Amino acid sequence: MKKRTYSIRFKITTYAILCFFLFLGLVIAIASTLYATSISSLIDEQIINTSRQVVSNYEYYFNNAIEVTNAIQIKVQNIDVLEEKSAVQEYFDDIQDMKGEIISIALYDEKGDLIVSNSGYVSAEENVYENDSYQNAISEPMINIFSAVGYENDRYAFTLSRYLNYKNEENYCVALIEFDFSKIVRQIYQSDLGENGHIVIFDRNYEVVYSSKPEFIEEDYKATKELVLGSRSVNINNQSFNLYISTIADTSWKVSVFTNNSQVYNSLNLFIALTVATTICLGVIYLIAIYFVIKQVTNPLYKLQNEMNKIKDLNYEAKRSSLAGGSKEIIQLEATFNDLMKRIRDLAGKLVEERDNQRKSELKALQNQINPHFLYNTLDSIIYMIDKGESQKAEQMIVALSKFFRISISRGKNIIPLKDEIEHVRNYLLIQKIRFGDQFNYTINVSSGLEGYYCMKLILQPIVENAIEHGLNDAQSGGRIDIKAYIDGEFIVLEVTDNGYGISSEKLKEIEKSFQDKNIHRGVGLQNVYQRIKIYYGEKGDIKIHSIEDEGTTISILIPKERAKNDDEKK
Repeated sequence: MKKRTYSIRFKITTYAILCFFLFLGLVIAIASTLYATSISSLIDEQIINTSRQVVSNYEYYFNNAIEVTNAIQIKVQNIDVLEEKSAVQEYFDDIQDMKGEIISIALYDEKGDLIVSNSGYVSAEENVYENDSYQNAISEPMINIFSAVGYENDRYAFTLSRYLNYKNEENYCVALIEFDFSKIVRQIYQSDLGENGHIVIFDRNYEVVYSSKPEFIEEDYKATKELVLGSRSVNINNQSFNLYISTIADTSWKVSVFTNNSQVYNSLNLFIALTVATTICLGVIYLIAIYFVIKQVTNPLYKLQNEMNKIKDLNYEAKRSSLAGGSKEIIQLEATFNDLMKRIRDLAGKLVEERDNQRKSELKALQNQINPHFLYNTLDSIIYMIDKGESQKAEQMIVALSKFFRISISRGKNIIPLKDEIEHVRNYLLIQKIRFGDQFNYTINVSSGLEGYYCMKLILQPIVENAIEHGLNDAQSGGRIDIKAYIDGEFIVLEVTDNGYGISSEKLKEIEKSFQDKNIHRGVGLQNVYQRIKIYYGEKGDIKIHSIEDEGTTISILIPKERAKNDDEKK
């Protein structure tokens, strides 16, 4: 008599009914645990959102403060402040009327003496030369300097100082702007941070700028310095806090938000402990029962798996007779296995084609990063020459630029003849030569026998651009760039040499590290070319860098000769 087979659905349903009542308690425990977990996640999310809102309020406040210094710089950069004091003072009064948080605005000269201020301004110091805010602005002229928050005259305040240029950058001064910080302090008090929850602001040296708690404690400092950025739970004075740290944009300050979560988590932890204990007991019973269920269901699957393990290549032929047995689903699975192998062969071919298309798309995406980079620089140079009245040079540069981009576009092709790539960089150097004059000279030497080879476009220009901008930067004359193209064994070598400053060993290691890690961003030059070479030419394609400080740098691009014989885009 033929043995009757049953479906997997029938077997699982039968055992599920028998086990249902045994595992009812376990289901309850799991539901309770999930509920407790969701509550914890909700609380954590609420705490972090509150912390982020506090930091956002800070950033909005300080962005407005920085906008004030930017506006003042624009106002005074093209005027003589000494001659137009009344106009500047009126401008300061208007800013003070619009920005209610501004207490005073004053400009001081290079000796620390007052130049001009808002109406009614009274300085506590006749000369501010020794003032920390003044000196910090002088020593760091590129950034806005924020002082610590002080409390005086029943209000919190801080000073923003900035180095400014005026009279067409012929002179400089320092702006000292005092801001009322009381509004932000009131918002802190209104934030729901729990019992003993507080906020501490540190400068870049971890000195306290402001603390909402009357007495700053050492544990706040230690917890902030250990975490640096992000969020985690900390224990301070036997109380559990959620610490959230963020950097305020455009400042060197860090905000540490301490939110008390002790009371919530004490009751939640007790509930979770009881639920876990119940779950463990029921889990032991469940595992013993489910073991037998799984064994009955999966034995046929193991037999079929053993058969599948015999596959060494895609030429495997499945047996006609059933080997695994078991439920009818398993028998049907085994019967269709042969068809599956055929489909795998077809899909494998399609996968190869899709990967090739993906590789080409990635190549185009990386390549497109370079074109705007050069276009902006060249257009700036053309505008500069037109402004100087050098129309003939500007016309020559425009002609060279049109030739440059005719090759860059190449009718949408990424692979072009090697001679076009050489011509492309020749036009680029012509443009830069017009721009920089006698600052540098260049040579291009191409060995015979390279006429029939192809390469990716836009791989030489970024390297030459780096040599000009970094290797020969600030050079008045005597700069030299030599470009060579020749065959070395199984490689075509494109070599760019400059006699510039060279690259330090530390920076060279950083550049080589950026080649292997895409998350390390070193600009759109070397890293971009390296990635495109690896995408298109594989492991054989490479970039080699040899540099000696104060002597120069040589960068060699290695292209496999076999891959350069044909234009793959014609296929």
